[in-house]
Amino acid sequence: SVALTGYGSLIEKGEFLEETIHDLRDALYRYPVDISIWQTLGDAYARNNQLQDALDAYTSAEGLLG
Repeated sequence: SVALTGYGSLIEKGEFLEETIHDLRDALYRYPVDISIWQTLGDAYARNNQLQDALDAYTSAEGLLG
């Protein structure tokens, strides 16, 4: 989606990571099976050096694929 593309750009720049993580977690509350949100959240966590949280998010995305 367009919104996720915007978040991807912020994540790449390392800007507004806490806000991005908050927004993505809020989005997942409403859309818990959206794989792209889980993946983007994982990227945000990884960029913010929250590696276990990133792994958990990627694992959730992978679980939805299967």
